[in-house]
Amino acid sequence: MFSQEKLPFNPALFLVFWLIFLAGCYTIFSVSDDEDREPRTPRPRAEPTALHEFQPAVLQAPPDEIKSLQIYHGEDRTAAPILDLDDPDSFLTLRFDKLGTRSRMFRVRISHYSADWEKSNIPRSFYLSGFQQTEISGSTASNVQNPAYQHYHYTFPDGFNFELSGNYLLEVYSYEDDRLLFSLPFFVTEDQGSLATQIEPLYTGAAGHRLTHQPFATFRYPEFVRSPETNIKIYFTQNQFWGRSRKATVPDFTEVDRIRTYIPREHSFPGQYEFRELDVRILQPDGRRIIEYRPELIPPRIYLFRDIVDLNVQPYARTSHRYGQILSDRNARYVEVKFELELPEDLQTENPIYIIGPFNNWKLQESNRMHFDSETGNYQGTAVVKQGVYDYKYVVKQRDGVDEFRLDATFFDGIQEYHTKTYYHDPQYRADRLLKIDRKTIRSR
Repeated sequence: MFSQEKLPFNPALFLVFWLIFLAGCYTIFSVSDDEDREPRTPRPRAEPTALHEFQPAVLQAPPDEIKSLQIYHGEDRTAAPILDLDDPDSFLTLRFDKLGTRSRMFRVRISHYSADWEKSNIPRSFYLSGFQQTEISGSTASNVQNPAYQHYHYTFPDGFNFELSGNYLLEVYSYEDDRLLFSLPFFVTEDQGSLATQIEPLYTGAAGHRLTHQPFATFRYPEFVRSPETNIKIYFTQNQFWGRSRKATVPDFTEVDRIRTYIPREHSFPGQYEFRELDVRILQPDGRRIIEYRPELIPPRIYLFRDIVDLNVQPYARTSHRYGQILSDRNARYVEVKFELELPEDLQTENPIYIIGPFNNWKLQESNRMHFDSETGNYQGTAVVKQGVYDYKYVVKQRDGVDEFRLDATFFDGIQEYHTKTYYHDPQYRADRLLKIDRKTIRSR
């Protein structure tokens, strides 16, 4: 039985216990100076992508004297280069400039490729008729100098026909020495079967992840298709970056006349794929993007206000210029644009940074590599572009690919474009035919 006798109060002992209590509270609640600061919000990250992510690896980038490459359907410069096999009025347009005052001639060659951009092992007569080789001749001279240029405009097919659908590569060679100058992809479709695409937005709560888009497709194939489980392949492409097409890998053949398929969540596309805008239609300082214009230089030079990661001066929805809105009149000039990029300390990198856009066909080129400037503490780089409006990005080249999200600005809204391509591996031709293409757009929010 416990004693009910009260213990005498000891002031010294009480003080010791009180000091121990305060020390414990300090240990629990105190933080260092670094911890007390507002932590930087983690940048949304994604797996690095292959170096040929934006365009197929088989493409040949043009030399420095070839500029403003565009290939599109009909007269619409934003339309994907897709030709209808059975439509006699369907045509594609190729445009480009060659710097200089002398008009040249070029040879054009066309080749058939697989869905994965491997060259098809079939005779040329299987996919082309009335065509061996054609030329591009005749040009329009610019009215401007320093630099002057010749503009070339070529439409096809003209004098030949396509006999087989699928992926194609258009190659342009120098007429004088038969040197390959550049190549561009295009597509011929049969419009066979019925194809429906659905883009599902995905929101994840994991730190550092952004909105993604998961595409689904339902293809009702035509009767001539045999063994659809092995002969049908479906690919999704975002924003006409044909090199970053992703194959649907989860097929469902529970219904006898159709395939339902999609790509797994972990391979979904970024739902907020971001671009910066370059507007050089007017070659004058505007107090917003252009600081200085130097018309006496060759070529004339424009200095831009610096770009800052996580900061966008046009944060609301705007028209896309990822294909380039290039001025086509003969007075349009070429200018050297000087870019400057400010990076926060936690995003500094030893890896090379590149500027990419429609002015270099979304390919990494050494002439558009940025360099660190010790005086300003920022990265600087240049690109020679024709007057117009363009979207562009800063990307980091890594050993195993390209990090295309690390240096993004902050956008609130945008529109993503998707193409669903359905291929049939024809056992007779042993080549991939392109049966159907579907196009969808979705607004990122």
